[in-house]
Amino acid sequence: MGGADWVSGSRPQALYPKLQPRWCGLDREGVIDNQRMRLMGAMVEVVAERGYAGASIKRVSALAGVSRQTFYDLYGNREACLFATYDDIVARSAERVGAAYRTPGSDWQARLRAAFDTYVEGVAARPK
Repeated sequence: MGGADWVSGSRPQALYPKLQPRWCGLDREGVIDNQRMRLMGAMVEVVAERGYAGASIKRVSALAGVSRQTFYDLYGNREACLFATYDDIVARSAERVGAAYRTPGSDWQARLRAAFDTYVEGVAARPK
């Protein structure tokens, strides 16, 4: 997602395809969950590219492929979306690191090393 889209004033290409409500096979809650995940993914992209100060609701919504009204319906404000995104990233990371630490048959040092390696590999794989 290049910055040139924003310089020209045109709406950027959405990162995620919009769901077709009658054809996607998801119920209302499934659609809402999908929209939340798309908004969190877009928040990561915009913050990585522009920093939090540049993470406008307009930009995040456009990248997520949802309307600004949907953004407000789901999160209410920019901070709530950022905190939900942060909480999701931390929870997923903690789950992976915890699973690595609980490797059976290893001493505490080997488990700690496995946990640390898992954390570092996750950061390297998804630096944003």
